[in-house]
Amino acid sequence: MDKIESLFYDYKNMEKEMKLLRSQLDQFVGISENEMLDTMVYGRSDEPKVQTSKNPYRSEVIALSYKEETEKANRELYQYLSKRYCRLVQELHFFEVAVSQLPDDLAEFVTDLVIESESWDNLMVKYHISRSTISRWKQKAVKELRLIYAIRNQQLEDFYLVRGESYVQTRRYILRRFWKSEKQSYPTRDSTGHRRQQ
Repeated sequence: MDKIESLFYDYKNMEKEMKLLRSQLDQFVGISENEMLDTMVYGRSDEPKVQTSKNPYRSEVIALSYKEETEKANRELYQYLSKRYCRLVQELHFFEVAVSQLPDDLAEFVTDLVIESESWDNLMVKYHISRSTISRWKQKAVKELRLIYAIRNQQLEDFYLVRGESYVQTRRYILRRFWKSEKQSYPTRDSTGHRRQQ
């Protein structure tokens, strides 16, 4: 199953996760200080619950650091949720744009099938087609969408290629300037070893 076929099956789940992430970010709570303190005192939170022995940290060290660790963990958690949310938004948006680029009948069909999650029975009634035709139209849509995604992938490859060339050129320029300055910083000497006048 390639990316396009995966989107056909996972679109609704991705949409649900995106909405859930949006809610989590809007009402972000994160890890409480008590949860972080318990983790630092009794060990990793994923260790067996029967563990009661304390980590070999001094109590005063834990008291000073757990607030800082809580803030750091919450920053990292928020960043992770934000990045995943943005990735889902971009992925779903591009898919919807790609679907809109399909021929009119096919675009409407894919919108009903994937985005609106209509059942095959409803599609048969709406479009007056058989199940085999639904399967055939679906495969045709997948083929068309692969071409659109191939264009996006090529754009990204071109960008990374240009970016890489720009990085190499910048690095060469910096190295040339560096070696030029290094050469000028050392006094030249004649054949007898005496410093030449600049």
